[in-house]
Amino acid sequence: MRIRIDFQSTIRHREYDGLRLEVIHPDRGTLDTAFLSFADHQTFARRDEARGIGPGWDGYARIRDWHENGPPPWKGADLTGLRRAITHYTRIWAPAPTPEHSRPSLPTLPTARPAPGRSR
Repeated sequence: MRIRIDFQSTIRHREYDGLRLEVIHPDRGTLDTAFLSFADHQTFARRDEARGIGPGWDGYARIRDWHENGPPPWKGADLTGLRRAITHYTRIWAPAPTPEHSRPSLPTLPTARPAPGRSR
């Protein structure tokens, strides 16, 4: 299985408001799809606060890829929330194998035997 991550389009061409995750099986196709919005994961909170825009304003928590020149539109994004959500989603669909002991166990010491002629 594979997990595919794409930008989630808005109704505007080359404008995105989150990520779309898909679990794809090689034989059965798409098994699941999830949407992670930039707004819900505070991806552009600093940028939007500096611009003085909030929910309901044009461009809030969105990126626009309209210009070929200049820095990428996601520059300055805080990806912490998205990274956590993607990691959580990935663990649901591809749980990590149970780790083997990271270090060998300590050897078991033989039980002390009483000295000859003495009883416990």
